[in-house]
Amino acid sequence: GSFRGAASSGSKVAVFDHLTATLPPQSTQLRVYETIAQPLVRSWLDGFDADIISYGQTGSGKTFTMFGPPHSMAQAAAHVREAGSSITAEGVLREEHGMILRAGLEALAFAAEFEHSDAGGKAA
Repeated sequence: GSFRGAASSGSKVAVFDHLTATLPPQSTQLRVYETIAQPLVRSWLDGFDADIISYGQTGSGKTFTMFGPPHSMAQAAAHVREAGSSITAEGVLREEHGMILRAGLEALAFAAEFEHSDAGGKAA
């Protein structure tokens, strides 16, 4: 379903229609990313504002969903430093990584693809 709400009195009414998926507890990080974050990342890459808010009871998995298990972001950064080349998902992204790293790598891949396309680097 959708949720209608106004940010403040007299402002436009925003319709939030992202309450259409329910993911079971055994969902993988990839499935969570593809269902929740990836559509928003792609909209952001198209120039729209996008936010993801993680809300829930203490211990319910918010930090794990956003970042992955403890130290996984630091391990990914160390791998990138060791590789010494461009940052790509190849060899860095692991099954346990959360939405933040996945979104960042997708944005970097988009930027690299754009840079190497006919549209990248051409002044209007």
